[in-house]
Amino acid sequence: MKLLFVCTGNTCRSPMAQVIAQEILRDPRFEGYVVDSAGVMAVDGCSASQGAVQALGQIGMDASAHQSKMLTAQLASDYDIILTMTTSHKEAVCCMFPEFQNKVHLLSTYADKLGDIPDPFGQSPRVYAECRDCIFECIQSVLEKLTANKVKE
Repeated sequence: MKLLFVCTGNTCRSPMAQVIAQEILRDPRFEGYVVDSAGVMAVDGCSASQGAVQALGQIGMDASAHQSKMLTAQLASDYDIILTMTTSHKEAVCCMFPEFQNKVHLLSTYADKLGDIPDPFGQSPRVYAECRDCIFECIQSVLEKLTANKVKE
């Protein structure tokens, strides 16, 4: 199963999601998963924001090697599920690549939670930590749900 996390610039939320998912996926129960991230308005090659790097560092995770990338048709086609941070990201992806709209989902909704994950860019460390924790909770729910569905198949 291949999951792609998408936000705006691929420097805050989606890289945090990617790093968090990669850490959770170290658990042998999740064998066979692949994750990546991209942005609907990303500039290729930017580092993760300092706030994202620090927020992940607080829980022992490292995003320092992250390099942003723009969401492309090729990238979207390579993934089974595309999980966006906001409704507007979902709409943008579906508008950019209507052929993939059936695999584009709002992360929080897919995790059986409500609401967009707000952009922490330029805000306080507390806001980044809250964003990180929200993403972490959503990803745990998504992976548990997908793994439970895999077992049923």
